[in-house]
Amino acid sequence: MASRLAGCDRIRKELILFQRNFPNKKIGAVLDGRDIGSIIFPNAKIKFFITADLAVRAQRRKEDYKKMGQEYSLRDITNKLKERDKRDQTRKVSPLICMPDAIVYDNSKTPLERLNKEIIEIVEKKYKSLNLDINVKKPVK
Repeated sequence: MASRLAGCDRIRKELILFQRNFPNKKIGAVLDGRDIGSIIFPNAKIKFFITADLAVRAQRRKEDYKKMGQEYSLRDITNKLKERDKRDQTRKVSPLICMPDAIVYDNSKTPLERLNKEIIEIVEKKYKSLNLDINVKKPVK
């Protein structure tokens, strides 16, 4: 649903305004989305482009659905993900693209806990190299 709505120019314009104002409410922000680094904050100091193999993403989605009591075939989920990716990459409004200055991170084989730890380490190093102040809260164990 979100992928389809994101293709609507009027909706995107409103969302862009909201998203760009969000970090002003606090010091810094971590935002997640398919156009955050390209459209919403193209000048962000640190950008990640998190990706994973289609088969891995489909399996994860299947497990998520199962936790919600829903059952779908892996083939159907894979096809839906392919459709969404294509739609998001080819839409005229805010397409999904990886920016040249983004740090590409393939988490196909990375557990979430390790991914969080590695991203925090990357952010801390990047902030130090840019001489920026940082106040990163460590994940609670």
